[in-house]
Amino acid sequence: MLIFTIRRLIGSVLVLIVTSVLVFWYVASSYDPLKPFRQSNPPRSAAFMAHQAHVYHLDQSVPVRYWNWLTHLIDPSSSFPFIGFNFGVDTQGQAIAGQLGQRLEVTSRMIIGAVILAVVLAIVLGVLAGVRRDKPVDIGVTILTFILIALPTFWFAAVLKQFAINLNQDVFHDQFFQTTFEESPGIESYGTSGQIFTDQFKHLILPTLSLGLLTTASWIRYQRASTIEVLDADFMRLARAKGVRNRTVVRRHGLRNALIPLVTVMAIDIGALFGGAIITEQVYAWHGMGDFLSLAFNREDTYAVIGWVMVAAIFVVLFNLFADLLYAVLDPRIRLS
Repeated sequence: MLIFTIRRLIGSVLVLIVTSVLVFWYVASSYDPLKPFRQSNPPRSAAFMAHQAHVYHLDQSVPVRYWNWLTHLIDPSSSFPFIGFNFGVDTQGQAIAGQLGQRLEVTSRMIIGAVILAVVLAIVLGVLAGVRRDKPVDIGVTILTFILIALPTFWFAAVLKQFAINLNQDVFHDQFFQTTFEESPGIESYGTSGQIFTDQFKHLILPTLSLGLLTTASWIRYQRASTIEVLDADFMRLARAKGVRNRTVVRRHGLRNALIPLVTVMAIDIGALFGGAIITEQVYAWHGMGDFLSLAFNREDTYAVIGWVMVAAIFVVLFNLFADLLYAVLDPRIRLS
C-alpha cells in the first residue's frame, strides 16, 4: 500500500508538471496583458509600453518565463492554504496566491455542500432504483435523472433563483432565501461567529441545490447500474442461498462493492464541479474562484489564469489519488503493491 501511494504521488506530480507546461504555453502565447494600454486613447509612449512589458516579463521568451515561474512556485511564506505556493502577481500588482486562497475558501463551501448532497442522493436513490428496478420507484428516479441531466447549469440556477425570489415575496414575505452573494455585506465586522455561520449557511442553500442536483443526476445512473450488476453477481446469490435476508445481503455485501464505480465518477467529475461552480457563482453573484477566473479572462491576465488552472488541477489530481486509495477500503479483494 505504501509503495502504491508513493508511486501514485510521483505520478501525480508529473501530471501537474505536464499540465503546467501546456497551460502556461497556451495562455502565455494567447493572452496579452498589455491590451488595455494598447487600446488607450491617447496612445501610450513606446518607453511606457517597454517598461510594462518588462514588468510582466513579456520581454522574455515563453520557456524562460515558465522556468522563472516554476522555480518560484513553492514559497513557504505564501498565504495560500495548506501549502505555500507563489503564482506571481496579477495585472493589478496583487499576489495571486493570496487571492486564490480567499476565493477558494468561498468556492469550497459550495463544492463541499454540493458533493455531500449529490453523494447522499446518488447512494439513496441509485441503490433504491437498482434494488427495485423496473418498478414505479425505478421509473420515477430514471425520469427525474434524465430531466436533470438535460437541464443547462445556468438556466437551472437562474430558474431556481427566481423561484426563491417569488417564494420570498409571496409566501414568506421576508428574505428567507438569500439569492445573492456568499454572505451579507459587512457581516464579518459586526456579527458573531454564530451569526456569520448562520448567514453563510442561508446563502449556501440555493447554490448548493443548483450544483448538487445537476451533479447527482449522472451519479444516480452510475450507482443504479452498479447496484444492478452487484445484485446479479454470484457471491450475492450465494449469500441469499445461505438464507441471509435480502436487506442484509445488500447492506453488508452489495453496497460496498457497488460504491466503487461511484467513487471513480466522483473523482473524475471534480473538474466538472469547478466548471459548474463558475457558472453558478455568476448567477448568485458569489466572489469565489469563478468570479476570479472571469476577471482574469477579461484582463487577459496570464499568471492569474495559470494560477487558477493549477489550483483546479491540484484538486483534480488529489481527488483521483484519494479515489485510488479508497478502492482498497471499499473492496478488500483489491491488492495494491
